[in-house]
Amino acid sequence: PISLSGGRLEQALQYLPTGGLPSLVTQLKNLQVEMHAPKPEVWNNSDIVITAGSQDGLCKCLEVLMEPGSTVLLEEFVYSGTLSILNPYEPKYHIVQADSEGMNPEHLEQILSQWTPGSDDP
Repeated sequence: PISLSGGRLEQALQYLPTGGLPSLVTQLKNLQVEMHAPKPEVWNNSDIVITAGSQDGLCKCLEVLMEPGSTVLLEEFVYSGTLSILNPYEPKYHIVQADSEGMNPEHLEQILSQWTPGSDDP
């Protein structure tokens, strides 16, 4: 388990490097290697990001990618938290039919076949 107490807790509660408490970042990187054995050619060129939770991480990722009016492809069944992040950007949504296995590839292909990169519309 990950535990912080005493001097490590005091250190963690101070202003830290943007990436987080270095000892915690190292511990989480080691945990990833131990539990998931990522391919070295990928892992050696990667880093981890520590967030306050899944919604925070999703928000940070989408905010980097979105611009007002962006076009977004979504499954017809989407996590409502995703919409609360995207809606302020007033995106143009294109809904892809889905089933228990995810997006319907034929419907996705149909939507993408009508899209020209750089245009507003798929």
